[in-house]
Amino acid sequence: MRGNGRSTEPSLGSRRGSDEGRPYRGLSPEARRSERRRRLLDAGLQLFGTNGYANTSIEQICSMASVTTRHFYEEYGCREELLKSTYTEIVMSASRAVSEAVESAAFFLEARIRAGITAYLHTMLDDARKARIFCVEVVGVSPEMEAHRRAVVHLMAGMTQYYADQLRVSEAVGFPEGLNFTFTTLHLVGGTNELMVEWMMGGQRVPLDDLIEDVVRIYLTVGSPLLGYTPEVAGGITIS
Repeated sequence: MRGNGRSTEPSLGSRRGSDEGRPYRGLSPEARRSERRRRLLDAGLQLFGTNGYANTSIEQICSMASVTTRHFYEEYGCREELLKSTYTEIVMSASRAVSEAVESAAFFLEARIRAGITAYLHTMLDDARKARIFCVEVVGVSPEMEAHRRAVVHLMAGMTQYYADQLRVSEAVGFPEGLNFTFTTLHLVGGTNELMVEWMMGGQRVPLDDLIEDVVRIYLTVGSPLLGYTPEVAGGITIS
């Protein structure tokens, strides 16, 4: 890459074939590649999450990551592939945080909703670059990215359904086992993401704890009757 001057990699001359397979500064080729990939993902998070995807060039990414364009294309076929990888890493981080929080919470409806929502919103909004990429920058990029984004929304709706099924008191309202809440959970997930956009960009920058309380109240209001709870006892019912 022109104008970088910061590459710490071996030169690309006639020694490329031999140098690429040798340790360099104590790092194996695999470790160097993993390190480059990490720097590219970090640069993607910073640039896509601040400047925006449309305003970020491959040259800017390479400069921030201190890699050559050749090394960029060894990892990603195009800028969109880096966006997809950055987005996927955010999704995985949020999914892990939610799963760990919910499964560690008391087995009460309100406790588990609160744990999951708190983990999700803190993962996204403590570092608003993540929420911007997740909610804004991946929208309308390409048909392929849109298909991936929709798959992620359905994945998160599926997680919501999974944890709801664990807390169902079906005999209380006569619902059959396996009742599908697809549209309900899609509504909850999509609505939560829109609230994040509003919190970031719409001038509604209330304290994050207040946003969490609003979202918890929405989930409880929607979920309690569907799962066989009355709102006033949703916080104290255990499932044996």
